[in-house]
Amino acid sequence: MSTLYITLIFIIFIELLSRVLEGKAIRETSISSISQSDYRPPTYLQWLRVTTVIIILTTMSIASALDGALILMIGLILIFLLVRSFFVKMVIAAAKKTKVYRISEVLNSNEFKNSGFLLYFSAPDLREPTHVTMWSESLSSLQIPWFVLLREREHLSYFVELKYPHVILIENAADLNAILPINANIIFYTNNGQKNRHMINAEPNATHIQLLHGDSDKPPSYSPLSKNYDYLFVAGQMAIDRYRNHGIEIPSEKFKIVGRPQVSGINTAIEPYRLRSIGYMPTWKGFYEDTQLSSLDKAVDITKLVIENFADASLLFKPHPMSFKDPSWKKIQRSVASQISKNGRLAKSSETPFDIYNESDILITDISSVMIDYLYSGKPIIVVLPEGFTNSDTWRYPSLAAAYLVDADLNNLVETINLATSEDPMRAKRLDVRKEAFGDFPKPAGTAFRETCLSLINKNYNRMPNDE
Repeated sequence: MSTLYITLIFIIFIELLSRVLEGKAIRETSISSISQSDYRPPTYLQWLRVTTVIIILTTMSIASALDGALILMIGLILIFLLVRSFFVKMVIAAAKKTKVYRISEVLNSNEFKNSGFLLYFSAPDLREPTHVTMWSESLSSLQIPWFVLLREREHLSYFVELKYPHVILIENAADLNAILPINANIIFYTNNGQKNRHMINAEPNATHIQLLHGDSDKPPSYSPLSKNYDYLFVAGQMAIDRYRNHGIEIPSEKFKIVGRPQVSGINTAIEPYRLRSIGYMPTWKGFYEDTQLSSLDKAVDITKLVIENFADASLLFKPHPMSFKDPSWKKIQRSVASQISKNGRLAKSSETPFDIYNESDILITDISSVMIDYLYSGKPIIVVLPEGFTNSDTWRYPSLAAAYLVDADLNNLVETINLATSEDPMRAKRLDVRKEAFGDFPKPAGTAFRETCLSLINKNYNRMPNDE
């Protein structure tokens, strides 16, 4: 009897392992946020699996009563292992082989074929598709169906639980040809990723629009790669000047000043001044020397100075998401958390930068898009300058004209916070720079973006916003 039970355990283990491997293969070949697009084993294969288990179990019960049951049971286990392995290989091979067909089926489904445009996204270094979520609400406000085209599998799982936007994953560049729905001729991009050229080459007749994922004085905001797109949506004149000041010549007709729709959630109401909370949002270190603008390595010193000198204010700490990949992040996180535990907190992962903008009365940050976004609020900004910064570098970072500057050694940090939260002599200049940075100000944020998008969307797209 014990031989029968042991054999049964082996059979159950093999079956469970087989199902795990099949499930893994199905997940690794999924191509859309629509679950119906996942590979599903055909009915005959499911029946074969069930029939095999029934035959094995029946044979086991008979063999257990015979002489030499142990050898027979071992033989049954090996037979089941071989048969089940064969079925697993069939599922894995079929899941891979049907990917192109399933992609075609998805693109022909109602969720995709009625789309008026798409958002292309490739960012292998990002843990979460924050560039997409940043623009999702603004694009959805156009009231025209759209979808996201992903290039990296690790981002697909993020969208599976969401009802909108729909996403499709296309890992092979060769599969990008002819994927545009008939009514769509506009493709938006949120960064200058290397794989973007695959889409541009695959759809040369489409209109390619670069949105970027933030407006800042850092190199990505004046990349020469921006020349590859038909249009560049920028927040204001400052962004256009930034390209030209760095010798990047792009025809003026390619630029569209649309403001920054995301800042609609930033409170611009002027309240009686009181220092209740201080935000600290350092940027990430970057891969190259010209993007080494982060104060993350000084985070422990900065938080210590703030906590010791401004005990009545709460400190809110939210680093750039890419900082989590920094080798020193865990150590920095522990030290900062320990220092601010009684008078501040680390932002939750669910909190957006805009939550911190609204909760803080002043912001400490680096040269980054965070600085320009916060500028919209009208509240004081303090920028920690990078090591080696001199006055001759100022022309590279025009947004600094709106900020209080703190030296890399932090010697003037406390003094600067006191000045910014009392007399605030930079206020008038800060509001002037805001007009230059946000070309649509004081028009409601998002209005110019919506108007510009709708003027460019395919004239053949006739679906009305409220059509079902």
